[in-house]
Amino acid sequence: YARALAALRPAQTVALSEDAAGTLLGAAVLAGEAVPPLANVPVPPLAGAWRAYRQEWHRLANGASA
Repeated sequence: YARALAALRPAQTVALSEDAAGTLLGAAVLAGEAVPPLANVPVPPLAGAWRAYRQEWHRLANGASA
């Protein structure tokens, strides 16, 4: 996820829809990628995807499988 965001130019990142941001997060989690903690995400996705990310991060941190 962080690599995907870093590869985007700033204008593209700002233009990410909530669905696209959520899809990047979901793909990273399903691939077993080490998704960074909230504070380390370089460009925050929109609020809804951010909430979904936080929920998934905490779910996985509490021992649930992806």
